[in-house]
Amino acid sequence: VSKCFFNRLSKKMNLSIVDDEIKMFALLLLGKESKSYFKDEIVIGGEKFSITNLINIVLKDLIEIFDIDFSRDEDLKSGIKLHVYNMLERIKQHVTIQNTLLNEVKLNYPLIFKIAVQAGKSLSTQIHKDISENEIGFLAIHLGKSYEQYNQNKYKVLIILSLADDFQKTYMNKINYHFSE
Repeated sequence: VSKCFFNRLSKKMNLSIVDDEIKMFALLLLGKESKSYFKDEIVIGGEKFSITNLINIVLKDLIEIFDIDFSRDEDLKSGIKLHVYNMLERIKQHVTIQNTLLNEVKLNYPLIFKIAVQAGKSLSTQIHKDISENEIGFLAIHLGKSYEQYNQNKYKVLIILSLADDFQKTYMNKINYHFSE
């Protein structure tokens, strides 16, 4: 399907076909099913990296810094491995892509974006290459989906206030305002 698409596109637009782009597009079309066709290793600057190891280190860093364990989410790991592989291919080939959702992610999900920035720093440190803000935005989308599922647990909290405290009602109103459902 991918090859047929690129053949048609190249005829209509008079473009040359790049085999790596055909393969990357095919992996994107396969989605989650692509993991059986997915290469776990990539060479950047003469150094070989395992995508699985890179992701495991990133997820470990996120546990240490944010106390959030994304490592149990197999869907996240599968999706982010494919994304990181494609991202590293883009970095290797000096290809940049625009993330049209970047500003929305930064504005509406600042914590998720902060987590993604840390994930980008962790990857950058490992591969010795900069990760663009657009790519960090894509990581945030993957992490945000997982975070929403992870954060569905409700916490039980005990608050001890003095009966003589004049602000007792104010505290309770503020807590109810922020945390009620």
